[in-house]
Amino acid sequence: AAKAQQAARERAQQVEAAAVSALDRERARREETERERERAEEERRRREAERKRQEEERAREEEEEQRREDRRRARQEEKRRRKEEKARQREQERKDGGEDEYEDEADANRSSSEEHARNRRQPGGVFKAVFRADTAARQHWGESVKGRVSHDYKGMSDADLDRRFGRQAAQPSAAEKLMTEEEVLA
Repeated sequence: AAKAQQAARERAQQVEAAAVSALDRERARREETERERERAEEERRRREAERKRQEEERAREEEEEQRREDRRRARQEEKRRRKEEKARQREQERKDGGEDEYEDEADANRSSSEEHARNRRQPGGVFKAVFRADTAARQHWGESVKGRVSHDYKGMSDADLDRRFGRQAAQPSAAEKLMTEEEVLA
């Protein structure tokens, strides 16, 4: 009977130890499940924060791109306005230049100093006015010379050309000078 009681006590201790062990395992499983849930929640919060950060970054990049595009448009608009203003100024200068041709003779006979001052303000002013009015000159100077050959001295030997031009090249005289624009256009 003592052995039976001893065996019953041992079985009771084993059952109690198994129950405690089962409770410990259940508690450990619950704690592990809770830790997993906390990790999952933390991961979800981290992903949400990352998603928000990426959205904010994307929004900032879009805003920056929009600002760049606005600046580019503003520069293009400013460039277009400057071009239009320049075109208006050119048109006004062209109109003013055209009026100079039709002014009365008193205005046409201005003093040479006034003419010189006006030409100094507008480089090539005399030539421009004449060139603008003379369509034949415009056509002549507008033609391309690419591929064309002069036939003026065709058939002349080198000796003939030396006789014709050799003295001039060897001894340039002091009396030689270049023509002025006024002399060319006269």
